[in-house]
This record gives sequence, structure tokens and C-alpha cells, in this order.
Amino acid sequence: MFGGDALAQMTKAAFVAATRASRKTTVLASCQHIDFKHRITVGSIIELVARIVRTGRSSTTVEVELWSEDLMDGRQTLTARGAFIMVAVDRDNRPVPAFAA
Repeated sequence: MFGGDALAQMTKAAFVAATRASRKTTVLASCQHIDFKHRITVGSIIELVARIVRTGRSSTTVEVELWSEDLMDGRQTLTARGAFIMVAVDRDNRPVPAFAA
């Protein structure tokens, strides 16, 4: 898997987590601290784990881990980790409060 493909999958996981938590449309504002730790070998499967780690007025920080698993021996490896800042937006793509006060 190329790094760009891994980053795209991680961004999608962050979008789902932030949108699910706020029930608002969210967009990517930035990604930080993306660490690629191990390669993903051909024939492996991946699992993405996304956690909300911080909420602000309109932003949500989501930590995403990308795990790979070797199908033959079941070994799981933390492959990448990163923080994604997602912003809740309205129909005109203007920031709105992510969570009701």
C-alpha cells in the first residue's frame, strides 16, 4: 500500500468518526503527526481505528490508527498513526458549532 492510499483511508476514518460524533458534515482542516511505522505487505488486510481525542467549538481532533494483519499467521502490526482535525460545516462550507452546548 502506498503512503498516499493509507493517508486517504485514515482521512475517511477520521471523517466518519467526527461526523458520527457531531451529526454534522465535517471536512478535513489538517492532519498532524502522521507516523508511518511499518510497511503493509501484499496480501495483508487493514483495520482502521478512529478515536475522538479533543473537541472544540467547531473542530474535532480524531486520532486514527492503521493496523495491518498478515492473513497467513494472523500477526497484527500497528502500521501508521496520525491526528486529524475535522471541522463541522454548514451547506455553504462555513464552520458551525460541532456540538450543541
